Amino acid sequence: PKPSSAASDVYKRQVVSRIAVTAPPVQVVSDLSRGSWSAASGTTAHGHYTRTLIVNAHRNELYIQVGSIGNVDTDEYRSAIRRMSILDARGSSNASLPIDFKHLARVAKGVRNTVGMSIDPYSSGTVMYGVDNGPDNAQRYGADISTDNPGEECNRFDLTQNDVMYGYPY
Repeated sequence: PKPSSAASDVYKRQVVSRIAVTAPPVQVVSDLSRGSWSAASGTTAHGHYTRTLIVNAHRNELYIQVGSIGNVDTDEYRSAIRRMSILDARGSSNASLPIDFKHLARVAKGVRNTVGMSIDPYSSGTVMYGVDNGPDNAQRYGADISTDNPGEECNRFDLTQNDVMYGYPY
């Protein structure tokens, strides 16, 4: 059977009264893990394999975050949060499914691995907060300066803007 989710794709399933219907999943977004997906093993070849998704009901948008490939890399394809219209995800717009991840609007870049996202309920859907995992195994003068405890940060995203840089990996 097809998965409900995968490291390289986003799927949707029909749900009725909190009970999943047996209809097959529909692929909504493809190619999240460009350059790091291993078809042979069925896993990401390297990089963060978590994908963070959140729906913004105020704006009818789905936000998707894909973490960086490594501790420090400059690939802006990943390390970003992208958005799509819920109408596109439902297939009720002119967009054909699946939509390639690279064609989604990029809200934020330079976010290493945002593992938690929340829409500010007092902002009418215009502000989102995200918790970013910092790099681990950071070395300085041959010593681990993170002591297996990477620095974390909380970012505030203005959802009325696109392509804002949040600093990673600089």
